[in-house]
Amino acid sequence: MAGQRCKYCGEHMANAWEEDFCLKKPEKPLPFLQFVKPLIAFKKEKADDLLLNHGQALDILHAIAKERTRQDNKWGIQRLEDSQMMLVLVEEVGEVAKASLEGYQLRLREELIQVAAVAVKWVETLDWRMKRT
Repeated sequence: MAGQRCKYCGEHMANAWEEDFCLKKPEKPLPFLQFVKPLIAFKKEKADDLLLNHGQALDILHAIAKERTRQDNKWGIQRLEDSQMMLVLVEEVGEVAKASLEGYQLRLREELIQVAAVAVKWVETLDWRMKRT
C-alpha cells in the first residue's frame, strides 16, 4: 500500500482511500436533482395523502435542484472560500431586493430560488471541506 501513487497527482499514498480526496481529482457535477426526484415521485404516488403545502414545498425544492444543476453546468464545480461564497450570496440577495422593489413577482421568485441554490452550494462546499479534514 505504501508504494502506491495517486493516479491524479502522482503523490505517494499511505492508504488507497486517499486518492478519493485528492485535490486534483476531477469532479463531475452532482445533480442535486437526484435527491429531489424520489420526493417528487412520492408526491405523485401519494398525492391524496399529502397536504397542498407539502406538495408546494416539493415543487420549490425541485426548482432549487434544477437551479443548482444549472449553476454547476454553467460554472463547473467550484470550491470557493467562505468570503467568496458570501459575495455571491449577497449579490443574489441584492437581486432579490431589486426585483421586490420593482414589483416583478415572477423575477422575485426566480431570484429567491437562486438565493436558495447558492445557499445549498455553500453547504455542499462546507460538507466537502469537512469531509477532507
